[in-house]
Amino acid sequence: MRLLELSGPSLRLVGLSLPLCCSVAFAQGFELDLSEPEIPAEFRPSIAVIGITSGAPAEDPLLTSRARQLETELLKSATGNPAFGKVMNPTQVSEELGAGAAQARKCVDYACLDALAKKLKVDRLILGLVTSSGPASLLTLHGFDAVLPEVIEARVESAERAEKAKIGGFAGIQGKSQAQKDKEFVRSAVPVFFEVLEKIKESNGKIVVDSAEASSIATINGTEFGVGAFEKVVPRGSYDVKVNAAGYLPYEAKVVVEPQKVAQVKVLLAAKPIERKVEVVEVRTGTPATERPGLYIAIAGLAAVGVGIGLGMMAKGVEARAKPDANGVVPISRTAAKGAQTNAMIANVLVGVGAAATVGGGLWFALTPGATKKKEEAAPVDSGGGFGAMVGYGGSF
Repeated sequence: MRLLELSGPSLRLVGLSLPLCCSVAFAQGFELDLSEPEIPAEFRPSIAVIGITSGAPAEDPLLTSRARQLETELLKSATGNPAFGKVMNPTQVSEELGAGAAQARKCVDYACLDALAKKLKVDRLILGLVTSSGPASLLTLHGFDAVLPEVIEARVESAERAEKAKIGGFAGIQGKSQAQKDKEFVRSAVPVFFEVLEKIKESNGKIVVDSAEASSIATINGTEFGVGAFEKVVPRGSYDVKVNAAGYLPYEAKVVVEPQKVAQVKVLLAAKPIERKVEVVEVRTGTPATERPGLYIAIAGLAAVGVGIGLGMMAKGVEARAKPDANGVVPISRTAAKGAQTNAMIANVLVGVGAAATVGGGLWFALTPGATKKKEEAAPVDSGGGFGAMVGYGGSF
């Protein structure tokens, strides 16, 4: 015979008919804990309660009052939910967003809510809008989780429409007070709060990047996440991890992060292959014509010969004019005659020396090897190489 006692979340076995050897142990009883295990704090997603806004075009006291009461209850539901970690209340959200707070309360599409979550640096969002729906009030609640493909939406309507239909639309019957109606509306909305929170409460996971290169930079889904070895709590899902470091080939891996689990990325960095660049250069041997001294000596000799010949011709001309006429008079002056003698002497010297220089310079020029060019490979240069080693840890993630 088995007797069960249900007490809270625990199921207690009070007594059980068993063999004698075990009866003592079971006589003391034991407890089976059926409650959900506590979520580690680091995996609990953060959430921002943006608030609940009145959707009336003009200030509507009823909608404004109900929105305020619903917002208070929504914040209690989120704060008291053990699945969430940090909870930003509407006041904190308004302070963080400043002038953009009013616009944030109107966000209903995925792109707007995604940008808002990133700005507030939270994982999840929840907000609502209260509008008139005939005689009733309609609450539309939106929950956002970037991992989900769409925004969670739920609605709940106050009881005025049903009550009016029940009494046949007779306006003379007042029925419940406004305060009672408000309380009932808030009470009916609470299950909807929990319904939406339940759909966006999934725990986060963690990525651990294990890299031995302290300067390596890791990007996750295109965003820089950390340097060297690090760990990061992220929402569940698939991630592309890329690790880069100077002198090493890029490392890439794809990991799937599950709720409350750790995805290990053991980075193995391979050094880049050493590239040897061979440069071909032109090597010149011998002496170019313009750089041979013999050329310039020969040119100088030719110039001296030319000047000597010129001076000699001038002297010959004076000599020809120095013959006396019929009267025995020489038609040149003594100074001219002496100058002609000097020029003749210099001419002889210049022609002799110039001729010798021309011959000598010409021989020197001819005997000096001419310049030639040939192509040779220069010494190889290491470029863009690594250190010829591999760092990190082996294994797979």
